[in-house]
Amino acid sequence: MKFFNTKTLQRKMMLFLLLPVTCGLIVTGLVGFFYVRKAMLSQWEESALLKLERAAHYINMRLSLPIERIKLISSATDIMTRQILLEEIKNLPGISEVSIDWKTPYGDKTNHEGSPHHLNHKMMRFHGTVISKITAPDFDTDAGHRVVTILTSLMDNSNREVGRLVVKMKFDYLMEDISKLGWWQSDMACLVAEDGTYLLHTNMEMRNRATLADNESYIETKLRSAILENNSGTVMGSGHPPDMVAGYHSLSMAPWTIILYAPGNKILAPIVRFQIYYFTGSFSLIFFILFLIRLNVGNIVDSIKILSESAMHVASGSYGDPINRKSDDEIGQLIVNYNSMVQGLKERDFIRNTFGRYMDEDVARDLLKKPEAIKLGGDKREVVTLMSDIRGFTPLSETLAPEQTIRLLNNYFGHMIQIIKAHRGIIVDFVGDAVLAFFDPTGESIRATAFRAACCAVEMQAEMVRFNIEMQSKGLPSLEMGIGMNAGEVIVGNIGSESRVKYGIVGSPVNLTHRIQEQAKGNEIFVSESIFNYVSGMINFKRCVSAAVKGVKDPVSLYSIGGVQRQNTGGEEVECNGLPA
Repeated sequence: MKFFNTKTLQRKMMLFLLLPVTCGLIVTGLVGFFYVRKAMLSQWEESALLKLERAAHYINMRLSLPIERIKLISSATDIMTRQILLEEIKNLPGISEVSIDWKTPYGDKTNHEGSPHHLNHKMMRFHGTVISKITAPDFDTDAGHRVVTILTSLMDNSNREVGRLVVKMKFDYLMEDISKLGWWQSDMACLVAEDGTYLLHTNMEMRNRATLADNESYIETKLRSAILENNSGTVMGSGHPPDMVAGYHSLSMAPWTIILYAPGNKILAPIVRFQIYYFTGSFSLIFFILFLIRLNVGNIVDSIKILSESAMHVASGSYGDPINRKSDDEIGQLIVNYNSMVQGLKERDFIRNTFGRYMDEDVARDLLKKPEAIKLGGDKREVVTLMSDIRGFTPLSETLAPEQTIRLLNNYFGHMIQIIKAHRGIIVDFVGDAVLAFFDPTGESIRATAFRAACCAVEMQAEMVRFNIEMQSKGLPSLEMGIGMNAGEVIVGNIGSESRVKYGIVGSPVNLTHRIQEQAKGNEIFVSESIFNYVSGMINFKRCVSAAVKGVKDPVSLYSIGGVQRQNTGGEEVECNGLPA
């Protein structure tokens, strides 16, 4: 017989082993890619801002030389010092021209030339300076190169402009330090004025561009807005990864901003190469795992084949010897579990064959856990005993055919046994039409056990109503049942001989239970005073009688149960079905 398809098993193993590995590698690769991509973009941002800050520092440093001297002029109190400072400005590197335009009392402008006395008089007219503007670089035809003009207003005591100091500085001189930087020569960089006008480009493709964002570029539009809001930062272009990344830094000495561009694929080139290497290595790993699966799947299939053949023998009733474990892996553990399962099946048969003499399977199962418990003998403990009996059954049975009598009893016992087992009662014996059971307080108080037994009795009487309806539909007569209950110390254990044994209870409380049951009428439940004391307040009682019973010297008080209220045994409250409260 062919137990399984080896090729199908191999395909399934390859699928279930390779699929998680493949998915794991893909997810890891994608997560790693996005993480590293973010890290590389952040690294570029930090590097770009550092470069731009350094370039801005170079320009600011060269602009600061004349500006600092201009500020000193306003603080000088004598004409000689002011003239010396003006000469120093003229002699500074990169300065192409220094001049002063004076305003006449009528508002006309004149130059600073004239008699020394007249010049000295004008130099004393101002008492402060205000740098009003640093112009964009413009080509000076006289000098033959582009210059940047620093315009400074000369103010008198009334804070009125009396003249203007004009300092022209070579633009190439300002850019001399940053033009030597490697990234400035190789990368896309530019200098932009406050109004967005391009002052300088390093990329040939941008030579014809005049204004930032004049081509409605996404990244340049974002740059224009970002420059107005912050002094420095970075801007990402569109796409994932971005097609272009830009960093910017504004100068403190001039209304200009340095911008550095970089293509996204250039920044992320290392991670793209890593991604190619990663997936190449991943596919190589997958093929290697596939090879190992095919190499080792034979041993796995052989072990599964042995398990399958052994399972067929077990199904036919032959357990055989345990399967030898050849490995410590999952297949080895499967063999161990299989052997444990077979042992469990043997124990189940052992229960059926060896403990079949016990009426209750739960009792037999508990005894199996304690092999010493199958020995004759027992122990003494307090339990609740219950006995039920059909009233007038003997004369009734004489009017019925034997088959009807047996069918009636079997149906009756079927209903009652189900309820007793549902309340964890242990059936000890069937005496004709009577049932003897007891309730063992395992893991609970005797008070809770008494309540559980009382619930059982109430439901048994309620079940008799449904049972009689069923019997009447089959043409059989109705029955009435009386129940007696008692609590006390009995001997619980194995009673009989080595050849035949019964798990039951022995003691005077059992005999008293039988006598109490005899006092109960049809559809009535009588309990002893011990039960009454345990369940008082949880059970409704209809009446109390004093009865003389056989084997007891003094009359005993018996209580008739009317219904169940609510459980109140220290645990969760539980409603009991049965007679109405």
